[in-house]
Amino acid sequence: LELVQYDQQAVTLNQQKLKLEKEAAHIAQQQELAEKELDIARRHHHAMRRDVETKEAEMQQLALEEKYIQNKLDNIHSSKEYAPLKKELEHLRAKQHEFEPALIKAWQQAETAEKDFVAYQAIYEEKVRNLQAQAEEKTRALHDVNEQLKQFETGHKERAAGLPAEWL
Repeated sequence: LELVQYDQQAVTLNQQKLKLEKEAAHIAQQQELAEKELDIARRHHHAMRRDVETKEAEMQQLALEEKYIQNKLDNIHSSKEYAPLKKELEHLRAKQHEFEPALIKAWQQAETAEKDFVAYQAIYEEKVRNLQAQAEEKTRALHDVNEQLKQFETGHKERAAGLPAEWL
C-alpha cells in the first residue's frame, strides 16, 4: 500500500513536469511572437525611412533639373529658345509643388513609424524581461521536479526490493 501511494506521488510529479514543460514551451512561443512583432515594427520603420529617402532623392533630382533649366535660360539670347524652356521650367516647378505634399506625408509617416517603433521596443523589452523571469522560474521548478522524480525512482527501487515480483 505504501508503494502504491509512493507511485501515485510519482505520477503527480510527472504530471507537474508535463505541465511545466508545456508552460515553458508557451513562454518560448510568446517570446518568438514578441520578437516577430518587434521585427515587423522595425521593418515598417525602415520602409518608411527608405520611402522618405526615395522621395527626397526625387525632390533633389527635380531641384537639379530646375537649376539646369534656369542656367540654360540665363544663357539664352533668342526668344525662340526662351519660351519652351520657360514653359518647361514652369512645368517642373508645378511638378515640385505637387510633389511636396507627398514628401511631407512620407516624413510624417516615418516619424510616426519611428515613434511607434521606439514605444513598441520599450514594451517589447519589458515583455521579454517578464517572459525570461517566467522561463527561469519554470526552469527552476522543472529542475526541482526532475530531482524529486530521481529521488522517487531511487525510493521506489528501495521499497520494491523487499516485495515479491508478482506484486509489482
